[in-house]
Amino acid sequence: MGIRGLTTYVQNKSDYFFEPYELCNTKLVVDGWSLSAQLYCHATYSDSIFGGDYDQFAHCVTRFFEDLLRCNVTPLVVLDGGWEDKKYDTLIARFRERLQTASSMIFKIHDRTIHFPLLLPDVFVDVMDKMEIKYFMCPFEADEAAAGISRALNCPLLSYDSDYYIYDVMYIPLSTLDPYIVRYAKGYIKKCKIYRVQKLLDKFYGLDVTSLPLASILLGNDYINNHVFDDFFLSQLRIPKHHVANYQQFKIERVFNWLKHYTLKDAVNKIVQFLSKNQCQFVIKQMEIVINTYLNISTIMLGPVGLSPEAIDDIEKNISIFKFENDKSKLKNDSTDNSEDEKEAYKIPINAAVDEFAACVPTWFKENHLTGKFPLYFVNIITHRCYIMPVQIEVMEYPSAHDISMPIVKKICSLLTTVNDNINKEDDLVIELITRRDKQIRRASLLVPKSDVTLENLRMLSDSERRNIIDETIEVKESYHLEELPSTWRLYVAVIIYWIKQNDEPDRTQLHLDCLLVSMFFGIIDKKLGFRRSKEKFQRKFADDLARIQEERRLKKLTADEESSILTNLINEISEEDCIAALPFFLEHFEISKNLRVYPDNFNLNIVHVFSQFQSCLRHAMHLNALLGFIYEKTSVGSFFNGTLLYNFYNNFRRRDNVERYVSTRLENAPGILKVFILLRKKVIDILNSCQVKIEEGAKNVRKKKRRSKKNKTVENEDIDCLEDNSNDTDDDYYDPNNSFSMLKIS
Repeated sequence: MGIRGLTTYVQNKSDYFFEPYELCNTKLVVDGWSLSAQLYCHATYSDSIFGGDYDQFAHCVTRFFEDLLRCNVTPLVVLDGGWEDKKYDTLIARFRERLQTASSMIFKIHDRTIHFPLLLPDVFVDVMDKMEIKYFMCPFEADEAAAGISRALNCPLLSYDSDYYIYDVMYIPLSTLDPYIVRYAKGYIKKCKIYRVQKLLDKFYGLDVTSLPLASILLGNDYINNHVFDDFFLSQLRIPKHHVANYQQFKIERVFNWLKHYTLKDAVNKIVQFLSKNQCQFVIKQMEIVINTYLNISTIMLGPVGLSPEAIDDIEKNISIFKFENDKSKLKNDSTDNSEDEKEAYKIPINAAVDEFAACVPTWFKENHLTGKFPLYFVNIITHRCYIMPVQIEVMEYPSAHDISMPIVKKICSLLTTVNDNINKEDDLVIELITRRDKQIRRASLLVPKSDVTLENLRMLSDSERRNIIDETIEVKESYHLEELPSTWRLYVAVIIYWIKQNDEPDRTQLHLDCLLVSMFFGIIDKKLGFRRSKEKFQRKFADDLARIQEERRLKKLTADEESSILTNLINEISEEDCIAALPFFLEHFEISKNLRVYPDNFNLNIVHVFSQFQSCLRHAMHLNALLGFIYEKTSVGSFFNGTLLYNFYNNFRRRDNVERYVSTRLENAPGILKVFILLRKKVIDILNSCQVKIEEGAKNVRKKKRRSKKNKTVENEDIDCLEDNSNDTDDDYYDPNNSFSMLKIS
């Protein structure tokens, strides 16, 4: 929910509220999406405008959990699921804000405007899978469940959410964590600060923990429009309607000071006296929900985290439900009949959303959702018939980058919404899509044909039948022979082919294809050499090895022939020496180019838009694959996709007369990688040719001889970002004077 202003209030008095804490030897409940967002914002050094450097983010998440494990901390990650009715207006407002941010983003040095990349949640979950971190996804919001687990296990909770200042938990704000762990006598610790609610109770002597939920209600949350209490604020708290300096902080202080004089029951009775009768029906119901949410331990996730049924039963026996009781005649009278207006002005009371969700999906779906196998929007499509499509960095004058993946989206929606109750109805289903048109929000109705199989029976299909569903959707044919690829590559390559084949504008070209294919190899290099993105550190560690490898392979004159081979075997045979020889080529392109730093106005958003289309295709293909039970092995996005790398590859490749020859020159000392690239490229092009897909080469930037002026020795070129002083540059003997690694190639 979030309590407006409370984080600022506590942080302004951090010396009082926070205590130093050494995190080690404990279980730790982690608010997953909050952690994901904070790590991306504060620990991932990448620029959002390029569409997502997922390898950087995956590395950051990996290091975070590695540090916890070294401190003997067992993380239990809890993830939000779908949204409840009360969140709709908030989510639409956030969509508008993100659309505004994305549409106004321009490339600037030292200006890291944050925009969360499309596949960030998938990468976060993928890292946890690889590290075998326990995580769970709630049907809807996770705040209550996370607090319940923390209280039941008597362990700290890590998040960045003001709600936890009110919950009776040991709360560690993410902002207080030290970035590094430190050694101590028996192992490692991570220093941080912890908040305990007793500090708040001591500050406002007489305040009882059971009254704290009322602070959330009075200060403003997603359940109740805060203005409903204006009369109460003015009469009881002497808080004027007009804002004063630090108004919210002033209000927080007044609310806690007032609450300390009342029990929960007396405080509620006092508050509702200032509500009209028309208001009470809605507001009291919401107040009861909020109070019971905060005061009782949620048991919904206690079983999955390992609590015994007996322990859960004991907790449930102690649950006490608060119910408002008072003489209705004492309530403020208001004879105006505006009940319809009230329904609009105040949030409609939420129902037992979790129970309804459980009742409308089969057991296998609930189990997969609980274990985080599905994206959270699946629940929204089922319960709300609505899909809010995430905003991406793209050219707003083009149609939405998600349009290219609409066939996949339709198939997902069809499978999720075709149930036993409606299978025999003739009408198509309608899903509300929240997307964009130009720079404005657009609500569209997506007609979804019914599936031939219901959601209840989907997993009863054989593997081959479920494979046919995804293959037909992303247009995979047996003639593609994807089995020749490693299992973790197949879906990714299939999506590349699907993306190329579509007719959506702008056109996808051979240059875009080459960028994606070459970038697939940095994951192999990372696996062999570790995560390395610094040229200086690479030189210090591998300069001697690189010189030796280049000399040995020059003398042996190794080549990457194109004889038929099984790609999977060739990939497994890529050596560490291949990776050392190839890494300098990649390191040149992981960083923002020097020319773009000098001339930021030459940033080309069209390049990012095309790869945003690919991301949409990949996202929905991966999620359809998950719904079908992972017919294809999971794709590790963090091993394939780096937006900055792709952008730089494209700007480099479009200056080359022959990209394959250029790449062959740059990777001549890494024959294992080069051979796989050539065979993979040939395979994809052969598939496209067999489908009669004509792929354009893409616009080339022809380098012109620099014309010197006697008066002013300047060079004018519309594409300065791609202009470098390489007058003698050829594909066969490539040398970049701005790149120290290129010198290592010259023998």
